[in-house]
Amino acid sequence: MTVCIAGMHRSGTSMIARLLNLCGVYLGPDAEMSASAFDNEAGFWENRKFVRLNEDALAELGGGWDLPPPMAEGWELGDEMIELRNEAAKLIARFDTNQIWGWKDPRNSIMLPFWRRLIPELKTVVCLRNPIEVARSLHKRGFSSPAFGLHLWLIYSQRLFSSTLPSERVVTHYNSYFHNPQAELRRVLKLLKISTSEQTIDQACSSVSTELRHNWVMTPELMESKVPADVLNLYLKMCDEAGAVYRASAAQVH
Repeated sequence: MTVCIAGMHRSGTSMIARLLNLCGVYLGPDAEMSASAFDNEAGFWENRKFVRLNEDALAELGGGWDLPPPMAEGWELGDEMIELRNEAAKLIARFDTNQIWGWKDPRNSIMLPFWRRLIPELKTVVCLRNPIEVARSLHKRGFSSPAFGLHLWLIYSQRLFSSTLPSERVVTHYNSYFHNPQAELRRVLKLLKISTSEQTIDQACSSVSTELRHNWVMTPELMESKVPADVLNLYLKMCDEAGAVYRASAAQVH
């Protein structure tokens, strides 16, 4: 079984990838994993080979992580993708010897059609975070203006959601891991049909650090702000799939 971990940048993809890794999802050898950085002290948990393929494909289409290119239906089958498809197929073959494996990269949100052609039974974990928090986090690190961050969140989320059916994805909200991480991780694992012990879940959740969370925006604040309607509507639609732990966290007054 193969798990693709996606979601907008700064949405907890690294944290969730690590939790799944600790519960048995193979992400690749240590030598291929990205190192931690100033903007992700706990590590990215990204396999550099998958990230490079995503970056090369986006560049081939005239874009990048912060400038998603326009993509017509069937773009992943274009001639310009042949070499990258062959390279990706070889990489997948290396990982397919593992019973449960996956990879994490926010760019998967844009590149999902490419990977789904190669892995038809792919399961996608959609990492969701309040778009204002995402925009503030990007802005704080000097990557973009808040308005640009919201716009980028919308593009990533629209493309990710349009590329999957509810039966093919698991939406997990960042807030859930600061409310009841064990229950949320248990829910995600169950939906992915990954079995592990309660002891393993507890040990994995001990890696969740509240000290690394610097922004917290509750849904009422988002609804009262000047966030574009299409951002708000899509976010609320995604929240509908985020499960009971998220609903409990949203009901909690912070």
